[in-house]
Amino acid sequence: MIHVPRDFDERPSFAAPDRLTRIALGYLALPAFLYFPGWFQPAPALILTMLLGYACWRALGAHALASTPWPPKRLIALALLVATAWSVFGGAGHFFYANAHDWIIRDAVLRDLVVAPWPPTYAAGDEDLYILRAPVAYFLPAAAIAKLTGLATADKLLWLWTVIGITVFFLLLPLRHITLVRSTVALLIVVLFSGMDIVGYMYPDFYWGNVPLPGAFIDWWIKPPPLASYWSNTSNLFWNPNHSLPAWISIALFYRHWRHPRFLVIAFLLIAVLPLWSPFALIGMAPFLLMLALRWWLQRPRHAFDIKAIAACLTVFGVIFITLVIPPSGIQYGMTLTTPPERGRWLYLNNLNHLLTYLENYTLFVIFEFAVIALLVARAVDRWLFATAVLTLLILPLVSIGPGNDLAMRGSIPSLGILCIAAVNVFAYPTSGTGPHRRWLLGLVLAVGAVTPYYEFSRAASFKPWAPNPDFTLIDANNGGIAHHYLVQRGRSPLVAALNTAEPLANAVDWLHYCEETHPRNKANRPYVAYTWRSNRNDDEVHSERERIK
Repeated sequence: MIHVPRDFDERPSFAAPDRLTRIALGYLALPAFLYFPGWFQPAPALILTMLLGYACWRALGAHALASTPWPPKRLIALALLVATAWSVFGGAGHFFYANAHDWIIRDAVLRDLVVAPWPPTYAAGDEDLYILRAPVAYFLPAAAIAKLTGLATADKLLWLWTVIGITVFFLLLPLRHITLVRSTVALLIVVLFSGMDIVGYMYPDFYWGNVPLPGAFIDWWIKPPPLASYWSNTSNLFWNPNHSLPAWISIALFYRHWRHPRFLVIAFLLIAVLPLWSPFALIGMAPFLLMLALRWWLQRPRHAFDIKAIAACLTVFGVIFITLVIPPSGIQYGMTLTTPPERGRWLYLNNLNHLLTYLENYTLFVIFEFAVIALLVARAVDRWLFATAVLTLLILPLVSIGPGNDLAMRGSIPSLGILCIAAVNVFAYPTSGTGPHRRWLLGLVLAVGAVTPYYEFSRAASFKPWAPNPDFTLIDANNGGIAHHYLVQRGRSPLVAALNTAEPLANAVDWLHYCEETHPRNKANRPYVAYTWRSNRNDDEVHSERERIK
């Protein structure tokens, strides 16, 4: 039997799922309820929707929830205020500068989901038809509403969906028993949480001439090998909210509930819906899920094993996994010691100097990114969660997936989230184990790390904003190319017989017979079309660049 202590409010990992848990999981599960009828024909869509609904009912029905009071109104208002202010500077909504090339692609995905029947279908110039298979959960609610309200509202709806997700994440943090001042400080810690990237960026030449220029991106400070980067919370929100929001909400749920017997079904529900948000969010959560499985096996709480709900979750997961992963997209993977990136300037050298360089860079990366913070917050979080997070962060730089090693960038978000929550606890709930000297030292380390989000805010505020192109499809945004991790040939999908059919989207650019006269707004050479439409350059500058390229 699992012993649930009476002081579970002080040890939130024992807390029973409550109505806030239901809202958080509803936020993560809602896109899947839109995805199944949009991508699949009526019969399989109905079956999958009913399976997911049954799993949600078993995990979140009134019989499974505690009557925990709602967070105080002042905390809800504060969380909403900070979430709104934080997200305004990100890419969703385009209130300020949005980081390209990432947001050019995301805007195109959102646009296609609004204007096209689901699943969006693309013609590649021959008889092959491609369908959108990217993880689309982040976009689906905004796209579904924008189908009714118009394409012009889609970007702002996506921003609103982002604000809701951040607010839910904030409310899941252990803040309900502290003062408004401490809650404000805690949320600022979350917004500004980062490793000491500026130290790595300037190391070893610490002089004023080496200070990054305004708007610089300093999360990528290490010179590979290894090819690895752990991003600040603000960088993750501004560049890839589709990865960060599900990871943050999932790890906050895990922090609150993972020792409670009812959490096992919730964990399987996370396994079912996270791939549709981001496979890397699920990969980042995998060590914690394995730790949960180990603890469950050691304690054998058989009464908590809801086999029907778990089977429903695994069925949903299997269908989503197949549609996203099969056939393989050809993404590169390997060990960071021996596998050079697809796009990079270094090669694997099978000699001692390469190994020593690798070890030196890895050691500096670990120290500057998370080790110092981890030492200072070790006593402020559940030891099982802490050990899992640190081990994960130590292992991730050793393996690479994707041209920029998305595994490290995105898969680290849950583990960094545990360290962030621990840092919040140090200041929100001071104890004898986190005395004033430790708090002052942690505050200094976090202040050094806050340089990274400062540069993200400065870029958003100082660079010129640009509006999404309402004409560009995903293929246009990718300069006429087929991004195989976003698209898959319809005929190669193992579930092709169950998928809906739709007419292919018409591209804004005729990529087979491109000419300026036909498309006067695109006055650039083919590889630069997606970037030139939002440029401030005049026609003479564009013409000069075309001649230089030729």
